[in-house]
Amino acid sequence: MKNREFLQLAKPHTKQFVGGSLYSEKLDGMRCVWDGGMTRGTPIEEVPFANLTRGGHGKIATGLWSRYGNPIFAPDYFLDSLPNFTLDGELWLRRGAFQETMSIVKDHIPGPGWKDIKYMVFDAIPIETLFQVGRINDPNYQIIIQPGITNWAIATYKRRNCKLVVERPFISQLKFLNLYLNQNHHVKLLEQNELPQNEFEAKNILFAKLEEYIALGAEGLIVRNRASYWQPKRCDEMLKVKKRLDDEAIVIGYIAAEVGKIHGKLGSLIVRYNHTEFNLSGFTDEEREFADTHSVLWAYSNPGRTAPPQVKSKHFPIGSKVTFSYSELSNDGTPCKAAYLRKRVD
Repeated sequence: MKNREFLQLAKPHTKQFVGGSLYSEKLDGMRCVWDGGMTRGTPIEEVPFANLTRGGHGKIATGLWSRYGNPIFAPDYFLDSLPNFTLDGELWLRRGAFQETMSIVKDHIPGPGWKDIKYMVFDAIPIETLFQVGRINDPNYQIIIQPGITNWAIATYKRRNCKLVVERPFISQLKFLNLYLNQNHHVKLLEQNELPQNEFEAKNILFAKLEEYIALGAEGLIVRNRASYWQPKRCDEMLKVKKRLDDEAIVIGYIAAEVGKIHGKLGSLIVRYNHTEFNLSGFTDEEREFADTHSVLWAYSNPGRTAPPQVKSKHFPIGSKVTFSYSELSNDGTPCKAAYLRKRVD
């Protein structure tokens, strides 16, 4: 059984062809899918693709799901503004407000901050493609989408009278969304712009626009192949363009800080990225805290040393994911000039 992701994910732009593609702003919010309302009002435990590893037991699904299959508990007035067909997009507040956005949308009890959240839509998804058979094998979400789940989803979708989205090229899905998406205070179609067919001209414009967007506080750009189809995997038809690249790594260990200002705290994380391991730093004093007295005492007594398994970080448990930035990959695949950006919150 082939591997897949829950949603379509972007690869970093390196040397891929971009002429004739469409570009949009890369938003710093929470990526999520709206299932057309087919699971809204259903107990989470009855949704066969729901990820219950981080809670949700006893809760009612809203129809909004994170990229790791976690339920998102939006208020009814927000859900009422969404259409009866499946969307791919991002919950977004404004530029530079990632942590504030996360504090609003990850809460199991929706608060007043939802009034300012927008669902920025960038694609419509056929239900058969969203629940394509395959294995999702991510540290945050491990499940096999079997034919039974796919059949359940399609039957539920039809029973709830959701509008079936036809599989179409990206440019055609945008035309569909322009016709049928009711844009309002909470739902916006993300603006897409076209690059010229000539590759030299396209890249010149793309990097000039990247500078413009970054000057406005944006994170970067996303480039989509106009003729591509939505796929539940990381693919070259969807690229992220940034001045510095970023990716995610898994925390596998800790190194205590050297003697000095942060003595007794976390010096750096040991992380695994693809087939390589490296040290990652760049944390606030608060993020450097250890979880208990034993761990703190060990760090004081062992500056600069790798921690044993009983030492625990307060903010970065073993197995959690962190996002880091880097300039390029070395020949052995190790990120160069890597720096911590944020903890993956999902």
